[in-house]
Amino acid sequence: MKTQKLLQEQLESLIDREGLDEVLTAIEQVCSDKADHVRTNWQDHKTADWWLNASYWAGEARDMSYDPEVGQAVLTAAAQKMSG
Repeated sequence: MKTQKLLQEQLESLIDREGLDEVLTAIEQVCSDKADHVRTNWQDHKTADWWLNASYWAGEARDMSYDPEVGQAVLTAAAQKMSG
């Protein structure tokens, strides 16, 4: 679990420095590149599809961050969950 906490701290720092949209765009591209690599070099279409799906959802999350109403709804739901 120590590794998870460190990863979260590093990710938070990266988001603070670069912005959530930039981090999600990078994740989207990394996942897409991994899908291409797995499909081309390993002919593993199931795993490639998994990476492509991850890429899609990273892009969706990024796009949601551009919509203030959606973003506010997400923040409100998160705050309510945290408060109990």
